[in-house]
Amino acid sequence: MSKNKEWYYIISIAFSYVVANFGGSFASGREVVEYFVRYGAKGFWGTWVSIFLFAYLGLVALDLARRWQAFDYHTFVVKLYEEFLPKPVASLGFWVFEVVYLVLCILILGIITAAGASLATEEWGLSYTASSLIMASAVLLVVGFGAEVIRAFNFTITWVLLLSAVVVLAVAFKPISGNSFQVVASGVGPEGVGWFMSSILYVAFSLIGVVMITSLAEPLTRRFASITAGVLGGAGLGVLILFEYFSAMAYYPEILNEVLPLWFVCSKTGSLAVRISYDLMLLGAILTTGIAVTFPLVKRFKLLLVKKYGAEKENFYGFITTLILMIIGLGISSFGLIPLVAGGLTMIAWAFMVVFLLPLLIFGTKVSFFKKEK
Repeated sequence: MSKNKEWYYIISIAFSYVVANFGGSFASGREVVEYFVRYGAKGFWGTWVSIFLFAYLGLVALDLARRWQAFDYHTFVVKLYEEFLPKPVASLGFWVFEVVYLVLCILILGIITAAGASLATEEWGLSYTASSLIMASAVLLVVGFGAEVIRAFNFTITWVLLLSAVVVLAVAFKPISGNSFQVVASGVGPEGVGWFMSSILYVAFSLIGVVMITSLAEPLTRRFASITAGVLGGAGLGVLILFEYFSAMAYYPEILNEVLPLWFVCSKTGSLAVRISYDLMLLGAILTTGIAVTFPLVKRFKLLLVKKYGAEKENFYGFITTLILMIIGLGISSFGLIPLVAGGLTMIAWAFMVVFLLPLLIFGTKVSFFKKEK
């Protein structure tokens, strides 16, 4: 493989890591407010805990996928569990993981649908149903083409998302930066170390992005490429977390009850360009996160259906799986964005921390750094 081609894969997979979390962890701003801003000035230290974990767990997961040639989450998780459990128990443990993962995916689909519906209602007066159907159709279209198209799509749309994010965050943050830094420096916020656990829970539910990138990691044939992609993706996520945290802190504690905190920050600027950029960013983020959530599941269940019924209708199986997931996510979204993030997401994050984050952190590290490659 040429160096240019290798770097294309490194950057596209790093970008996929960023955009996989964009809609479910950043675009509305609700998640950053719930898990960092809620803790005031101490939330700043939580952002750095999450940045380290994003980069470290990303590089470990990609390196393991390369070593094990495990490019679907079933193979990857079973291999990971076999590092500390007997094979029969590891296989049983996978089913626990899959149930938790499925619930997390459906919950995130509900969250991004609720975010998109809130924006469409506020900005354009579109009906909830119409905006949801448009998003679902776009996800169905891209997922239907498979991994190579998703890598190319993410490589392309990430530039749009990042450009929109730069416009939004730079223009919105500049006039409030002094106030923001002053609020953080004041030490305002609740006492205690709740910020630390909150930052870990944020990473736990966001590891859905790690599941996504291991499904795309087949072109990464060198350890250097795996580590670089993980670090770049983690760094990109870190920049977004910090910018959003400081932007929101300028309006602390008023912003804690906003459904779309980042839209609230943008609306304070009075700039049409900022509003349009934010709208583009949120819609793109919803699309990319919808793809990130559905693709690993589609890949997994399509293999099961092909094994049972044959490969003649392989594309149809993928379409039906994606459609079912989107319909369920649409139903979940009716609970509203704030309850879904504050209640549902926190609860499932605890479970995902046990079934995935801790095994990857402890036993993934053991394999990646202390076991020789065969």
